[in-house]
Amino acid sequence: RRAAQIAPSADVSTQDRAEALLYTALAGATSEASPDAIAQLRDAVVQGRSAGPSVALVDGLARLGYMTVTSSDHAEAEGIGMIDEAIAVARATGDHEAISGALRDRAGPYWWHGDLEAMRHQLEKALAYSREHDVRATPVEIVASLAANAAVQGDWTRARAVWDEFERLVASSGSLLDRRRGLQGNARIALNEDRPRDAERIAREGIELSQQIGDREVIGRAYEMLADALDAQGDAAAARDALLETLRWYDPRTMRGALPEAQWRLSHAYLELGDVAAAREQAEAGRASVIASDAFSVATTTAALARVRAAEGRGDEADALFREALELIRRTGFRAATAEIERQNGEFLLDRRRVTEAHAVLTLALTRVTDPLAVAPR
Repeated sequence: RRAAQIAPSADVSTQDRAEALLYTALAGATSEASPDAIAQLRDAVVQGRSAGPSVALVDGLARLGYMTVTSSDHAEAEGIGMIDEAIAVARATGDHEAISGALRDRAGPYWWHGDLEAMRHQLEKALAYSREHDVRATPVEIVASLAANAAVQGDWTRARAVWDEFERLVASSGSLLDRRRGLQGNARIALNEDRPRDAERIAREGIELSQQIGDREVIGRAYEMLADALDAQGDAAAARDALLETLRWYDPRTMRGALPEAQWRLSHAYLELGDVAAAREQAEAGRASVIASDAFSVATTTAALARVRAAEGRGDEADALFREALELIRRTGFRAATAEIERQNGEFLLDRRRVTEAHAVLTLALTRVTDPLAVAPR
């Protein structure tokens, strides 16, 4: 920040001054993620464009593109356009690491739409470029994303194979972010393998490391993982407390990609604790905060509200909400989430003695869990 403050009066080039402003704004966007931080990053990007192509501008455009999409309902095209611009700027710099990073960032929009095969192809394209040009830093994050992509599709055999490659790469990396990704991934694997105590231990290590990094979303995601591990052990009260800590780190104005995922989990925890009013508050807040283009979060928050309506005895509304959630999630590649929402719907139908319908939807859920390493929805 001090570099950006003295740059206007120092004997530095326009390019150096623009880069100082960009890196200062990026630091603010990472640690604060507030509307003011986004505005400062937007201003820095404008100045960076005027100064010409640079790696700092690539990073600024990619980050601004992501934050633009996750802070507004009507800015998806603008955000994707910034990421595409980041790729073009990266190519203009000729910096291979910047190019591979921008190609990786272009995979993000496919996740929002639930087009996980297109996401996988984009990540593989970025990884191939990294290897062709001997880029050493970016492949670690790309491989971690490929493992996550396989896991949410329910392909745990592929996820484990990719994860083994990630662990080989991260062993030679000194990056705190890479170590954090490793802990997050290992916690998720432990949960899938029905080892929730191990997942809790790993998640707590991840929280410590995330706080050293200082990225608000990274910290929030770490507490969210802890909540999943505690919930898997049947400790709804501890899971609730971890999720309340998650919400403390998420800015509701700018982090609408992450926020709804914590809110629907918190609604679930309150239902487990018998607090239907609090569950309703969180489920409705999740539905209100979600971005329309985020297929996964629209479906999960809708399913959460369906469970609340069922608990309130409003069965017809619950039925309609489950149908809405299933119609959306089934159009995506999120097979694991689809199976889970189908399980919830089956449970709802059984409670209402609609056995034939329940049998059909639960059978369908089981057909989505065919990988031998995947844990079937219970």
